[in-house]
Amino acid sequence: MLSAPDGRSVTLWQNESCGYVHIFVTTELPGRPRAVAIEPMTGPANAFNSGHGLRWLSAGETFTMAWGIDAVLGGAG
Repeated sequence: MLSAPDGRSVTLWQNESCGYVHIFVTTELPGRPRAVAIEPMTGPANAFNSGHGLRWLSAGETFTMAWGIDAVLGGAG
């Protein structure tokens, strides 16, 4: 959850299929003092090289993960 003093907030939720998140923060986005990107993932950074957390699917096999974002946009006052 990220929250502001005025009561605005954003919450990322995910089920157990997403064991990791990738978080990117920058102050270099034009027109914004700061930007945050958060991505649910099944494996950690560098998973393609380490193999940790990768999901290998056979032909016809499926994999499902669930995640979402909840936001409170109105201020508390």
